[in-house]
Amino acid sequence: MDSSLNYRRLDKSRGPWSLDETWRALHLYGPLLYLVGRHADARRMMECGLHPWFDGSRRRHRDLFLYIGNDDLLPTRRQRVTLSHIYLALGKSLASWEHWQAFVRLVPVEVMRRSSLSRRELRENPDRVAQLRN
Repeated sequence: MDSSLNYRRLDKSRGPWSLDETWRALHLYGPLLYLVGRHADARRMMECGLHPWFDGSRRRHRDLFLYIGNDDLLPTRRQRVTLSHIYLALGKSLASWEHWQAFVRLVPVEVMRRSSLSRRELRENPDRVAQLRN
């Protein structure tokens, strides 16, 4: 992984990442680390990849929830791995994610209607995030 970044390690503590680095963390490194069982590293990559949508450096898009959860029990392809899978593997609740409250506020109204969930239900029951995909 380091070679694709000219051997610059993806280290959250080193300061701001470029948008390209956050894209790779979200779409490549996080999911691949999950699939090989490195769940803590996968969590760090996915959270860093999602962070620009919450700090305002990347324009938010309607489908942000696709990265947070889906109804796959155990994904076997990197494209299907979500933050919810990683938190579940770590035995943690998505409610402990620093951006959980903001994420719940950002889910589009029509997505909430389709899922038959209220924001309050989702906020209090993060394991129901997969219902947003229905």
